[in-house]
Amino acid sequence: ELTLLALKLAVDVLAPGGTFVTKMFRSADYQSLMWVFGQLFGKVEATKPQASRNESAEIFVVCRGFKAVAIDPKFLDPKHVFSEVDEAEGSKQPNVLQQKKGKKAPAEGYAATGQLLHSQARVVDFVLGPAPVKLLGEVNALVWDESGECSFWRGLKATKPEVLEACSDLKVLNKTELRKLL
Repeated sequence: ELTLLALKLAVDVLAPGGTFVTKMFRSADYQSLMWVFGQLFGKVEATKPQASRNESAEIFVVCRGFKAVAIDPKFLDPKHVFSEVDEAEGSKQPNVLQQKKGKKAPAEGYAATGQLLHSQARVVDFVLGPAPVKLLGEVNALVWDESGECSFWRGLKATKPEVLEACSDLKVLNKTELRKLL
């Protein structure tokens, strides 16, 4: 809710085309907030700093190009923004690449058990495994180990630094970025 309050303040003072930067923690309400940011800004990017520990749920969201249009008060009301999070908590986790356009994605994030769990899988298991799409929805990161396969793939021209960075925190990637990993 603190992020939403900061956004409410920013909306009151931002000029058209303005930028809003906030620090958030991955939680069940992450997708809801990202949707609100997308409605109010032309470009929204979430990033995890390299200095941040892998098990930390902190990310930074940079919102550029404030649209400065008439804003529905529901966009800034925590009861409305987070209402679907409670409804989705008990639902089955869908395929991360088969979410319907126009439907709100179920809230994702790190487990809400009181502990922050950071699950990882090896890149070899992702590439050679029987269900890579399912694996993308189950883990937070893909680890490049020192196996022969990983060394070979790391040396390929298509394996750019962006690919290596994307593997470090899968939960901040959108559908397009996840497809690029496939």
